[in-house]
Amino acid sequence: MGQQPSVEMSDLAPALRDNLLSLKEAVKNGDAQLVTRLLEDNPNIDIHSMYRWESNSYYYSSLLHEAGSGSVAMVLLHPPHPHKPLTATNINQADAGGDTPLWRACMFDVPGVAVQLLACPGIDPNKGARGALGSYSPLHAAMHSGGTCKERAGMVEVMLSHPGTDVNRLGYENLTHPAITTPLAKALLVGHMKSAQLILRHGGKVNKESEEEVYKAMGGRANFLQWVHDNLDEAIKTSATKPLAPEVPVTPQVEIEAESNVDKLPTFHAIEQENAELRQENAELKKLLQTRTREINDLAQRLNDLEEVSQENAEIKVRLNCLSEECSKFEVLSRACLMLEIQQFNSVQLLSCGSYGAVFSAKHPKIPFQVCLKFMMDMSATQNPSPTVIRNKYRSEVRSLSFLPSHKNILHPICTFFATLPESWIQQIKIKYPVYAEWSQQRSLVILMPHGGTTLDKFLAENPSTPISEVISLLKQALLAVAHLTKNFTVHRDIKGDNILVRVSTTTGGTNQLNLSLIDFGLSVVTEHNQQMTVSIDLTREEAWGNPFTLPPDISRLVEDANLNALTQRDTGASRLTVVPYQNADSFAVAMVFWKLLCTNPQALINRSQSDFTLSMLPPLRPDVISYRPQTIAILQGMLHPDHTQRLSALDVLSNRPNQQNHS
Repeated sequence: MGQQPSVEMSDLAPALRDNLLSLKEAVKNGDAQLVTRLLEDNPNIDIHSMYRWESNSYYYSSLLHEAGSGSVAMVLLHPPHPHKPLTATNINQADAGGDTPLWRACMFDVPGVAVQLLACPGIDPNKGARGALGSYSPLHAAMHSGGTCKERAGMVEVMLSHPGTDVNRLGYENLTHPAITTPLAKALLVGHMKSAQLILRHGGKVNKESEEEVYKAMGGRANFLQWVHDNLDEAIKTSATKPLAPEVPVTPQVEIEAESNVDKLPTFHAIEQENAELRQENAELKKLLQTRTREINDLAQRLNDLEEVSQENAEIKVRLNCLSEECSKFEVLSRACLMLEIQQFNSVQLLSCGSYGAVFSAKHPKIPFQVCLKFMMDMSATQNPSPTVIRNKYRSEVRSLSFLPSHKNILHPICTFFATLPESWIQQIKIKYPVYAEWSQQRSLVILMPHGGTTLDKFLAENPSTPISEVISLLKQALLAVAHLTKNFTVHRDIKGDNILVRVSTTTGGTNQLNLSLIDFGLSVVTEHNQQMTVSIDLTREEAWGNPFTLPPDISRLVEDANLNALTQRDTGASRLTVVPYQNADSFAVAMVFWKLLCTNPQALINRSQSDFTLSMLPPLRPDVISYRPQTIAILQGMLHPDHTQRLSALDVLSNRPNQQNHS
């Protein structure tokens, strides 16, 4: 008998004791709904500890009083919240009668419960009764004399499906009849021949202590050997890959009947040899199957590639049609631009002003939407420059936008023209940016483009409750823009929050969505058509650096080295050009901008070291970002890798091809 627990039923509070008695009565009556409700209303009931209290336990009752349905037993195996399911510590716990739940399920032929128990982590498929019924394993219990041979064979098959079941475990029936038997001997002695066949084919043997009784039950040793031979032959025919049973030990002293029949039987060595040949043939067939499977997978991949190419061609055709319509629209606008006069613009509002120009939003009677006018000016100019000088000064932005194919996340110009700021426009600069008022009357190159919305930093500052899902959507749109630049060997070099615009639009379904546009290509460059996207550039000129905050550390070190060499080689006349690899530089900038927006301490990121930057300098992301999409950390860290050869590109992230190396 198992040890009694220190807490008795009588020691419990009356209310809890009444609930326990009600629970036990509901289990006995097979009322699964009432059992569930009692467990939900009484979270203090420890049903797994109660299993040890008495031999007529909850699990025992649930199996004994349900006529094999197992529904209440299922509730006890997987109880409702807050009760915990069976674990490795209590799945093999025996009750006061010495019986485990699996043993009881096999004894009372409840295969559904047995399957559930065998699927639990930590289950011991060989631990069974240790009480008055002797020392039987669950496989022994599956062949109990109760039930039909067919029903018991089904339970035996359930037990044999578990890889840990010991088919040769010894057990004895009870204390008054301690006959030691293996499961195979037990099956033969009770006449469950179907179960015996299953156990034999899984390597079952008859132990020496049971040989005489087995021979007697089988009508003699010769009949037993003939039965073994017949079933081994059948096993070979049905499954050449299953291991055959080893030779069953026999006692030489037992009288051998029908010697003539025994002489005709093949030796176990011959059977094993035939089995080995079949296993070899099976191994060759398996290799052939693997080869054919690889060929099928290759053909499937080729077919998939062809389908992708076909789909891509269809998308290209759709895109060409869209581009054709877009070109027609902008051709009309371009012709209109030739007749534009700066005085015709109205509703003019200054958006921003800096060292190299000013941006206004405005409307024009000939243009059906709101536009932006970017005036390209030079505060270092001592006199009003000519159009040729202005065009050469700002040809990077004009050239990049002129040759870059259209993209929905890049704000492309409608046209360019020359103009001088009207006085009313200059007054806005004097009020907001008085330091730039003196040179705001210069002749300027004007880039006319659609109004793209509000800057990213300003939009999120004005809308702090923007859902994290929409911020991640903006990140994806920024990566789409950078991927488009990368495909066309163009580097922006000045990606920051002020150069990313966000516009709210309404879908056909009536919902709002955020649209992102990348702007300001004044520092952009077209790179060499190689993997590292190199550019030969003079890094001693400050305008050649790009944005310092989003400058990758490898380029920051090149800037430091270039300026140091310029000081030491001032009079040597040596070339100041440096080959700069801009591979994945823009993806680094996008990740830095969004990490600053999503982290807990943006100022720490701003004050970081640039040339010695490591991932350990990154402040943690906000908890709501991590809980929404945990992989955001790995993706952004991959894009911020200090080594540009290990850094994730926008194309890598969008195509779900993350670098397999560790980015920590």
